[in-house]
Amino acid sequence: MGGDYAPQKTVHGAILALKEFPKTTKITLFGRESEILFHLKKHKIAADKFTIIDCVDIIEMGEHPTKVFKQKPNSSISKGFSYLAKGDIDGFASAGNTGAMFVGGVYSVKAIPGITSSYFNPYS
Repeated sequence: MGGDYAPQKTVHGAILALKEFPKTTKITLFGRESEILFHLKKHKIAADKFTIIDCVDIIEMGEHPTKVFKQKPNSSISKGFSYLAKGDIDGFASAGNTGAMFVGGVYSVKAIPGITSSYFNPYS
């Protein structure tokens, strides 16, 4: 559960999202469970409103994305992509290390048929 002012702002964002989504939506939070529980309690939100996956590793912003994704399998980004790849969650977002998010997407989640990208080379 990374990003600026994490995890307090990320947990608050999840609480706000929970209020906007249909009641059948289940949000899974990946991060240090004790910190997530602290911030849920601070907002007077019951922990059972979310699924919480405890992650002990932290990927720092300055770390090499490819190396750290493999070296820290218990980080929120690594576990989140693992759950996504297995189909245990329907989507995954993080405000953490952008490079690690890219690497996770490339290595963990296969290409979606029909979705393509174009490469624009300004020098060609």
